[in-house]
Amino acid sequence: MDTSKPKLGRPVDADGDATRSRVLSAARTAFADLGFSATTYRLLAERTGLAPSALYNYFESKVELYAAAYGEAQAETYAEWILPAITGTTTFVERIDALLASFVSMNAEDPEAARFQAAARIDTARHPELAAVRDGLPTQRRNLFADAVDLGISTGEIDDSSREVVMAMLETLTLGLVEISAQPEAHRIAVLGLRRAITTLVSDQGAHL
Repeated sequence: MDTSKPKLGRPVDADGDATRSRVLSAARTAFADLGFSATTYRLLAERTGLAPSALYNYFESKVELYAAAYGEAQAETYAEWILPAITGTTTFVERIDALLASFVSMNAEDPEAARFQAAARIDTARHPELAAVRDGLPTQRRNLFADAVDLGISTGEIDDSSREVVMAMLETLTLGLVEISAQPEAHRIAVLGLRRAITTLVSDQGAHL
């Protein structure tokens, strides 16, 4: 039995892919500006020029649409901003500095993505049906931090016994950055503060090695 066939009614041709992308783009903007509850298929139909019923050919529910929009946004963030910024970094401080710089650049050049990520933290906490999206939020971020901290341990910038402390610090502070990501100037100032905190942390770690 062939289980690889697409679900009935789901377009798979090039036009279908283009329409799906258009729906995702409209959904991401609406979710960022209006939130999960206020974003309806009727609204998205108006913005994409499709019939409301046609949207179900691409996403069977608003929850599925939200998960797809968030997944695409995360993939783009990492592929277009984060990974290019940190590639080639050889120290913990250098990597974190590059990571923070990528946050500032994304905020300036793609503010919609920043708004959507900030809104996602609120929506996924507020709506139980988005639990799967919420539970997946920390995974990629924690892996990114773990790689950075392990790099710092290998270079002697961070003591191995402080691994979990540094991980917790990074996660706590960057969550704060997400919360204010829709406020560019406040975000920029917070990034400067986090850079100073990281520099101080590494200097203190070095003094105790």
